[in-house]
Amino acid sequence: MRIRLPIGLFIAGTVTIATLVFAGERIAFEAQALLLRPTDHVNDASSWGPEVTIYCDKPGCEPGMIYYEVIVDAAGRPRALVNGLEFRFDPSARGRAARAALAARWPAPESGRPFRGYQVVLNAPPERLPTRHVPFPDTEGQAVSITLERAGNYDPYGIYSVTLDNDGEVDFCGMGHVKALGPHQARISRAAFEALVQKFREADFFSLDEHYVSNIAESEDIHLRVRIGDREKMVMDSAGRQVGMPGVIRSLQKAVDEAAGTSRWLGSPDEWASDGGDVPQCPTDLSEAGRRAVVASRRAAGD
Repeated sequence: MRIRLPIGLFIAGTVTIATLVFAGERIAFEAQALLLRPTDHVNDASSWGPEVTIYCDKPGCEPGMIYYEVIVDAAGRPRALVNGLEFRFDPSARGRAARAALAARWPAPESGRPFRGYQVVLNAPPERLPTRHVPFPDTEGQAVSITLERAGNYDPYGIYSVTLDNDGEVDFCGMGHVKALGPHQARISRAAFEALVQKFREADFFSLDEHYVSNIAESEDIHLRVRIGDREKMVMDSAGRQVGMPGVIRSLQKAVDEAAGTSRWLGSPDEWASDGGDVPQCPTDLSEAGRRAVVASRRAAGD
């Protein structure tokens, strides 16, 4: 004899099970909090984890994101997490996402204490790797410069440009949402600059596509440019991971920031200088080129 359960009872049972599962995760999470006694969330970039990306293992998948609340120990290792919001996230990828979030490594907190933070994991399309090889130009006897420019969305970074030259000059210009507006200078050693150039060489930078542009309207636009003599290559990232941008590009962006020491000029939100008046005069050639590329890409996509 087949027993038919009322549909309302079935739905109620399903909701109850889901609630118990979520409650169990939250209880385990808070149990770790009792053991580690983390500090509360803080309102700056330090409460957000390093970028973590996993790649779709299904053809034609759409990119999606999942947010976690995490407890990070004093050494920068995530010890517990609990699911938060999801945006178009493939349920079958949740296990891989959780493992990737727990494997992330955060900077050790200055306080020396465990803390609560947030981690985003992107489930991205497969990487669009170069289809042709363009040799990296010979730098011997050439003027070499590397520029990083961030424009648009300022979170968690500011709006600024920074250029490093092989003569040791570092030129920073803050345009908004930074501690130090306007132009500032510093120096970099020859060895540090050559090490940065080597990272671009190993990434096969001149073989990468010039634009990785998604149709997300309010994304941060990040430009990287390398000039070697009369040769130049620019790569633009506008939420590029959503369209298969190789992960090495984000690694290069971070490497430029670290080599230039931009953190000294950026600061946390409570340190940002007021930028409600005149906008500082800073180089904007990359931003202008980038904006044209975004418009062209989105028109081609029918947006």
